[in-house]
Amino acid sequence: MNLAPGTRLGVYEIVEAIGQGGMGVVYGAGDVRLNRDVAIKLLPEASSSDPDAIARLRLEAQTASALNHPHILTIYDIGETEDAPPRRYIAMEYIDGETLRARIARERDVGETIELLVQIAEGLAKAHEADVVHRDLKPDNIMITADGYAKILDFGLAKLVDTAHADSDATTQIAPGTRPGVLVGTPSYMSPEQLIGTELDLRSDMFAFGAVAYEALSGRRAFDGTKLVEIVYQITAADPPPLRSIDEGIPSELQRVVVRCLAKKPAARYPSMRDVATELKRVRDRIRESARRFPRLVQLTAARAIEQFPALSPNGQQLVFSREIGRVRKLILSEPAESSERQLTRGPFDDIHAAWSPDGRSLLFVRAAEAGKLDTSEVFGRYVGGNIWMFDLQSEKETRLIEEAFNPAWSPDGTQIAFDASWSGPRRIWLADAPGRNAQQLTSNHREASQHVRPRWSPDGEKIV
Repeated sequence: MNLAPGTRLGVYEIVEAIGQGGMGVVYGAGDVRLNRDVAIKLLPEASSSDPDAIARLRLEAQTASALNHPHILTIYDIGETEDAPPRRYIAMEYIDGETLRARIARERDVGETIELLVQIAEGLAKAHEADVVHRDLKPDNIMITADGYAKILDFGLAKLVDTAHADSDATTQIAPGTRPGVLVGTPSYMSPEQLIGTELDLRSDMFAFGAVAYEALSGRRAFDGTKLVEIVYQITAADPPPLRSIDEGIPSELQRVVVRCLAKKPAARYPSMRDVATELKRVRDRIRESARRFPRLVQLTAARAIEQFPALSPNGQQLVFSREIGRVRKLILSEPAESSERQLTRGPFDDIHAAWSPDGRSLLFVRAAEAGKLDTSEVFGRYVGGNIWMFDLQSEKETRLIEEAFNPAWSPDGTQIAFDASWSGPRRIWLADAPGRNAQQLTSNHREASQHVRPRWSPDGEKIV
């Protein structure tokens, strides 16, 4: 029976039940002494007189409290109720977040996942440096805080590698009082040596970490048999499908790290979890560097319409483009970070070729001189029959600047406009002042077949291509 809100356990006041497992119920509670939120793990009534359950709870508290690390759950206290017989409990850090399993079901961004794997590896490395093997590492025993930090919990099955020994007839012998021949832990994440009952070392956790990493990256269990005999066979004699066969976006170097962690023989794995953490950091840093060198493709719009001529604002926060609405194209202003957009221009005239002013306050664009869509003169897509207009974003005022001209581009200082026009024969590049006056032809070529279009300024305003 769950404790009612308001129940006191020493200095702790129960708020609500927040989870339940084989070791008991976990409650959200408040420390009335220090005025802080805590989590209370309380042994169930049925286990209140069970020496094995009591010893295991005490082991969890003692083990985790000795491991001071930002990626290991902090234990505050251990105590017992005033019932007869008393029920034992642990008071520990309250985590506002979700389990890794819940996060896997929700999203699997590779960049964020590898950062979490680094944190988990570092937490395990800290435990291993204290000669502690967790022996039940799985997505359910890893919490992710609201601000993205991984926390390893539930050391109830942990052991010191230099004191505990596996029985030759048992799959694993772990916490105090564990009976020979009883499988304790979660089979899908156990190492081959843990499953067959040979003596364990720190690298057993490394195999479990590999299984956790595989699932976090792919969304699938590495070993997913429905029966225990199937899981034992898969873990001891078969390899899971390559990660990249499930998701080609997973880097091959990250796949190699996971494969080595999942090696059947401990000697084929990394020497230590510290080495795993170091290798994961190298992979993470290489991915970050690659991301800086190679832009990542991100879809910014989702309308079921033809969209053309995108232009980013000077601050990179807004996007203007032409969208086909009915029989013509109109200018749309989008703010991708806010997932918002609004239509800037209206009416029966085609609007294309938007270009931002350097201060981001206005736009140049080309509008058809007559109602309907602009025509193209030939296969190369040069438009005819359009004028350059200016749109003030604050007042939404539209002003016609230059007739029979296309592809406008502001100079970096905002004092001039480059564009292309066919005023003297073939299409050439022209230059006008900001209000569209005093136009001068910049380029010339006696060959009629030569066309000069789409002028663009250099950042210093000294050149036009």
